[in-house]
Amino acid sequence: MSSALPLVVFSHRGSLFGLEAIRVAGRGLVDAQMASIVPFAALYSVDSGTEASFSEPVTQWLRLRGHTADWLLGLSSDADLIELEPADIYPLPEMMAQSSIFKPLKALGFYQSQLVALLDVDALERHHRQTSRI
Repeated sequence: MSSALPLVVFSHRGSLFGLEAIRVAGRGLVDAQMASIVPFAALYSVDSGTEASFSEPVTQWLRLRGHTADWLLGLSSDADLIELEPADIYPLPEMMAQSSIFKPLKALGFYQSQLVALLDVDALERHHRQTSRI
């Protein structure tokens, strides 16, 4: 029997997103002295780069274990630790994954009848690096 996958989940604009808990090295509240926090709203936004992208203030951060170094992902909501059973996780079909505008999205899951978008931390970091160069 397969064991459940621990995830750190957070809400953004009414949707739930999840990251593998093993890739989250810490979390905390944002203070005025913190620099280099990457707001999730800046990474996941239909209207990227506009004022609407940053309408929700970042109140806490997650320290993500990146490919080369840790980095801080800013959230505008609380993060929680949950577990998803393998039977409740559905990888994106290859065709859908290839055509997706938001490449970090790798799978969908269901937790307590709610849809959770499962994100790949390495792909999220690559997405950040690509969008920050624009």
